Formats: sequence, structure tokens, C-alpha cells
Amino acid sequence: MPRRREFDEDEALEKAMHLFWRKGYADTSVRDLVAHTGVAHAGLYKAFGDKDHLFEAAVRKYAVEQQRAMYEPLEAEHAGRAEIEAFFNTVIAIVKKGGFEHGCFVANTAVAFGSDPGPVGEMVRGNLRRQVAAFRNALRGAKRRGEIGTHVDEKKVGAGLATTFYGMSAIARAGATPTLIEQAAKSALKQIE
Repeated sequence: MPRRREFDEDEALEKAMHLFWRKGYADTSVRDLVAHTGVAHAGLYKAFGDKDHLFEAAVRKYAVEQQRAMYEPLEAEHAGRAEIEAFFNTVIAIVKKGGFEHGCFVANTAVAFGSDPGPVGEMVRGNLRRQVAAFRNALRGAKRRGEIGTHVDEKKVGAGLATTFYGMSAIARAGATPTLIEQAAKSALKQIE
């Protein structure tokens, strides 16, 4: 009869995700993961495979949660200017509460693995493509409803808004003040005035 796992895999993955997010892949050892999750080395490996697979699962978990919270409103059929503004206002609110002190886990991972041909690299590149497409969708909706000028190039501005978010994430991790993040967001939004 197989033994039941003596830990909650979702909880262990959540803890591993936060540790990888804070320290990064390279600076997180298996010993750190065992200590942080409270799960023995053998248990982690049985549930998730090696450190690479656990990291991949952690990035995927974060990306799915981020996409649900941040991208889906931009991807909605009715999305427009309000959803774009809400996206950046949400980022500002998170920064003001100290929630971005480690930046965006996907953006951090993109710096380390963005050119990697493996699943983690493809995941972060796919995340960026989805974010750009989401902004473009909202920009098209805003343009159709006359919420923004017809001069706005949704391809260029969509890419610019996504890039601005990644930049905001990086400077938040570097200790930028909420005021600086807010100024960056307001500057990005000027593109759609």
C-alpha cells in the first residue's frame, strides 16, 4: 500500500514560490527549500522532481495567479481604457503596501532565464507575449469606443505598456520609492491620452 504524503503539496509549492521569488533560482539551495517548506528533501523530490522542476512549478503557479488577476481584465471583450488604468493603479497600490519589494517573480525570472530554450524560458516569454496582447486588446477596445485617440498605435503602445510594467517591477525590487513607481505609471498612461 503506497504511503500518503504527509504534507500539503500546494502549501509547499506556495512556500517554495515565495522563497524563489525572494532569493532567485541561483541563490536558493535545496537545503533552503527544505528549511523554508518544512518538507524533507526526499518528499520535495518525490512530489516535484528536482530543484529545476520545483522552480518551474513555482514560476508557473505565480504566472497563472498573475495572469488571472492582472491580465484577464485586459483580455476581456469589454476591456478598454478603464482596465488599463486599473492595471497600473493596482501596481501602484501593491507597491505602496510593500507588496513588490521583490519585484515581479516572472519579470525576475525573465532576467535570469529569458533566453533559455527550456520550459522556464518559454514560460516567461509566453507571459510577456500574453501581457502585450492583453494591453493591445484593451487599447483596441478603447479606440473603438472613442476612449483614446485614433492616433494611438496599439501595437507599439501595448508593447510599451508591458515593458513599462516590467521596468516598474525591476526598479521596485531595487528599492524605488512608491512615488517613483507612481510617476512611471502616470508617464506610461500619458501615451493613451
